[in-house]
Amino acid sequence: GYRLADGVNPPAFTVTVEGARIAGLSETLPVDDYFALKSAIEDFNTNATDNRTITVYNSIDIGPSFEITNQSCILTIRGATGGEVLNYNRGEGLFTVSNGAHLQLEDITLKGNTQSISHAVDVNGGKLTIENGAVLTSFIGGYGGAIYINGGELTMNGGEISNNQAIYRDLGSRSGGGGVFVENGGSFVMN
Repeated sequence: GYRLADGVNPPAFTVTVEGARIAGLSETLPVDDYFALKSAIEDFNTNATDNRTITVYNSIDIGPSFEITNQSCILTIRGATGGEVLNYNRGEGLFTVSNGAHLQLEDITLKGNTQSISHAVDVNGGKLTIENGAVLTSFIGGYGGAIYINGGELTMNGGEISNNQAIYRDLGSRSGGGGVFVENGGSFVMN
């Protein structure tokens, strides 16, 4: 066999595999419109056995929302350059993270519509991780302007939650949390 001398770093290289995947590696899927994003998320929910990254190459209007249901892998949605925007168009917000599922956002903006009441992300027993470059802005919700956590987990390792608001909407004492609202044993950790 071959061996590199001590202190010598191996050169970078690319491995191309056709017709098969290498177990344990994260798969990256490029998308540039609503239907490609919808298809990539549906395929992740149904078929993914390893973590996946969806890289968004254009700003996209979203409506209706997407539900993340796969409980065995992490789905990362990131912008290609950091300037991409997922715009709330209609429906019940942008994303719902179901019990046991995990969504990670990085280098992408989720932008609300100040004319409609909706969250950017509803975390219903799942996990949401916000990384550097992720921005959640301009959402209005009855509880949790940008993010509603119902028994789930939010970890913020970077990014920004700004210019969101919670409004009273016949919710009794449950109105509040302009950026984030946490209830039913949920958690919000900022690192």
